[in-house]
Amino acid sequence: MKSFSAIIQRHEILRTNLTQVKGEAVQIIHLQVDFKPVIIDIASLPQNLQEQKISKLAEQEALQTFDLEKDLLLRITLIKLTDIEHVILFTMHHIISDGWSIGIFVNEFTTIYKAFVE
Repeated sequence: MKSFSAIIQRHEILRTNLTQVKGEAVQIIHLQVDFKPVIIDIASLPQNLQEQKISKLAEQEALQTFDLEKDLLLRITLIKLTDIEHVILFTMHHIISDGWSIGIFVNEFTTIYKAFVE
């Protein structure tokens, strides 16, 4: 999870909330945020049930709303399948991401994760 924390610290938009002041949208950029990924262990389930559970969790996550004023606008869920196999669900509010920025996020995550592993 250190990789995600490092990326969040590098990019202000991942530490940003939005509020209204006199009817105008205002960005609030936090110096640091309390990032806590959700970790779900489904290693005890057989593989076919794991796949069903992952689909259900992804669907539930996609339907969960963000509070623009209070929530971190990035959510990460780590689903443990085995001791060495995991699925990561990234959920970003569209106000802080697009196809291009998601690509940057994934590339940075891959690079930072490899560096931490080595």
